[in-house]
Amino acid sequence: MRLSAFCASLAAASVFLTGSAYAANVASSTFDVGAEGWQVGEFQSLGATSGVTYNSVRQDIETSDVFSYNAFVAPTAFLGDKSAVFGGTFRFELSDSLNDGFAASPFTLIGNGQALYAKGSVVPSTDPLAKTTYSLTLIGSNFGTSDGGAGTVSDATLQSVLANLQRVAINADWRSGADFVTLDNVYLCTTGACGAVTPPPGVPEPATWAMMLSGFGLLGAAARRRARSSVTCA
Repeated sequence: MRLSAFCASLAAASVFLTGSAYAANVASSTFDVGAEGWQVGEFQSLGATSGVTYNSVRQDIETSDVFSYNAFVAPTAFLGDKSAVFGGTFRFELSDSLNDGFAASPFTLIGNGQALYAKGSVVPSTDPLAKTTYSLTLIGSNFGTSDGGAGTVSDATLQSVLANLQRVAINADWRSGADFVTLDNVYLCTTGACGAVTPPPGVPEPATWAMMLSGFGLLGAAARRRARSSVTCA
């Protein structure tokens, strides 16, 4: 292979492996340094919101009962046209130390005048240090038209909501009385590979690729000197 073609191939491989191969997260909140714009508000409708409490020790957010059907409300990074996440995944970690086994939808998506309720009735952990992980594929059959996920939602209806997403609300009301709920590691993704972006096994980290390409560049320079020719890798 000519040296110029070899260099071009390496550059293309580097872009692919350090970029789009891992880029699944459309929006995420890990709460490493603060509440990241999250609020609390109503679970089933649009309207007023209020602030949450950031726990710097656990690096998560928490709330007690504030609204009649209390929920964590996502910031603007999770809203707007999110058509790209249809067929993708919504994932988060949740606990309610006072839950009494009250089963309900874990989250709602509201947009274009419709509220869709995620199916599933897993009650969250009572331990804020061992939260329950919720992960749902974003297709119509995984949603309903009322709390608990009853009713039928088509893919077209879900796509309509995702095209103009006005509220993402994570259930923070798992008890008929007072609650104490914590939330962490929220991801909205285009694929099932949802969460912290890490290379698959056997694929070098981006920094490793940079060092490898530098090494190949030195080898190329040596080859050019030997061949007394001039080849430039763009």
